[in-house]
Amino acid sequence: MCASEVSNALWVIGSQWAALITLILGFERFVAVKWPIYYMNAKKNYTRILLISLMAILISLTIALCLGFFIGSEKSVDWACSISSAYGHTYSSDAYALPECK
Repeated sequence: MCASEVSNALWVIGSQWAALITLILGFERFVAVKWPIYYMNAKKNYTRILLISLMAILISLTIALCLGFFIGSEKSVDWACSISSAYGHTYSSDAYALPECK
């Protein structure tokens, strides 16, 4: 079963977390340019931002694992396990679309 492979879970985390951090950095740059005085005086808590982004990625991974184990568990593949074969076409469309947004 492809959903139980660690490489697919790491693939989801690696691709989506990098895209989410890039989105957060872009938002931070926008705030710095649009409201520079507020940005200079604001307390920056990067640890909280990283933890929130990690929680969002873990929620996405939990959804993927639930889809892979409970909905698409009878699917077998002949070659390598990809995100599509592990978690289904619907989730893989979302997983591949998020990194493309950056």
